[in-house]
Amino acid sequence: MSTLEVNKITPSTGTSITLGDSGDTFTIPSGVTITNNGTQTGFGGNNTPHFSVGGTGQNISNASWTKLNASSVYFNVGSAYDSTTNYRFDVPSDGVYFFGGTVSFNGLGDNVSYGLRFYVDGSNVNRGRAYIQHAGTGDGEGYISSTILLDLNASQYVELYVFQADGTTNATTSGTVFTGFKLIGA
Repeated sequence: MSTLEVNKITPSTGTSITLGDSGDTFTIPSGVTITNNGTQTGFGGNNTPHFSVGGTGQNISNASWTKLNASSVYFNVGSAYDSTTNYRFDVPSDGVYFFGGTVSFNGLGDNVSYGLRFYVDGSNVNRGRAYIQHAGTGDGEGYISSTILLDLNASQYVELYVFQADGTTNATTSGTVFTGFKLIGA
């Protein structure tokens, strides 16, 4: 093995330098610090796609699981959330994804059950769900939140379903959110 000791490498022509060839490995030993004061590309990731949408004012029928039709888009980087037709996240590439949901209601009666579930390809995944009994404090407000990590394949889709059993139809209120992103390196 040869050692090259220099303080600066400058290209002899052009503005770029290529280190090694395809298949080569560069090892950076423990204790070495890499400082970047320029523009970095091709390292790490950016959790794309990622989205956050809301679903205020959707009527949820009594005692039935209803898909949240969240159409208020806060952001939709990568355009994987369909906010106009299917109201779902269409998985663009294989990987592990994080999803979160919060659903809020106003005007709930006392002792009302409500919940949320994540569905993959139209089926309840039986994880990442929340289901509680609203004790009834007289204010009639309630919210529920849940999160889940899912190992998904491209072309699958994820939806958020909501349940409430107030004895009548009840509408979601502000604070209702469905969000998600792909984990870096997953």
